[in-house]
Amino acid sequence: MLACGRVLGQALRDGKTNAQQELPLPHLLLMLVQPDPATYTAALPIGQQHLLRHPLGTSGPLLASAGCACAIVGSDTKQSARSVGGVRDEPERNSRMSTNDPAWADAYVPDPEADTAAVIEGFYQHLADSLGLSDTVLAAVRGTHERLLATNSRLIVDEAARYNLRMTLALVAAYELLTPEIGRSAARAAIHAAFVEPLADVVQQATAALLDHAPDPFRAMVELAKARESEAFGAGFVFEHPADDNSRFFADVRRCHYHDTLVANGAPELTPVMCAFDANWIGAIDPARHGFSFERTTTIGLGGTHCPFHFFRQR
Repeated sequence: MLACGRVLGQALRDGKTNAQQELPLPHLLLMLVQPDPATYTAALPIGQQHLLRHPLGTSGPLLASAGCACAIVGSDTKQSARSVGGVRDEPERNSRMSTNDPAWADAYVPDPEADTAAVIEGFYQHLADSLGLSDTVLAAVRGTHERLLATNSRLIVDEAARYNLRMTLALVAAYELLTPEIGRSAARAAIHAAFVEPLADVVQQATAALLDHAPDPFRAMVELAKARESEAFGAGFVFEHPADDNSRFFADVRRCHYHDTLVANGAPELTPVMCAFDANWIGAIDPARHGFSFERTTTIGLGGTHCPFHFFRQR
């Protein structure tokens, strides 16, 4: 806390706080990739801590999750190794994260319960604010969500699917309630905005911070993508890797649990909403600065046979 106070005091003197004397998010994110970041994070509100450790995507092999590229930080200051950008940062390490250590990917410690709850609550709140939903209507959406979870329990093929199902069905619940009131097109637009926008800035800034501080951004992204395949996606997704070397990494999603869930519930048209979340972390990749580029020419949700997540190291 003393460390946090010193940083805040310096920011006040430098004029880097807002009107409420709070540090802006980009400043917080930069602090999180410095030594001893858990000290700073512990001073944040619990809700913001959850948002900051939210995985960065939802429908790609890199998963926010709703969630794709990385978890930003854990809030447990008692951990012997703190989580920074999805990587445990030992106190003696400097601010640039090493991806040459084989334990780098294994150090990623997700919190699916908190991450999923943060995404869903952000989604509900955005819907309520943007559409002026009453507490009664919002309670009805939540009730529908619970009903859908009960009737779709067969889709829980492993622990990862439990959380992916919960997140996906939140969209279906809102769609069922909103469509009769405002029509399918308007309902899809509202759901798209509510799902993608709440975490957009956090995801993009956090992804940029991760890549900016990795000694090899391409390798950092690849190792994290591989870790996410098992940790966050599980058996509900099928991946193929037609290229995996020091210059290219292709992760082709041949089966998508999000899409399967939406098809089973009569709402396949919502799959592109899940795909759209990935634009938040994709937009943070700067080939000139990070030394690699990314391509995704289609997705299953957009009618493709698979979702090609292709990373190319710049030569």
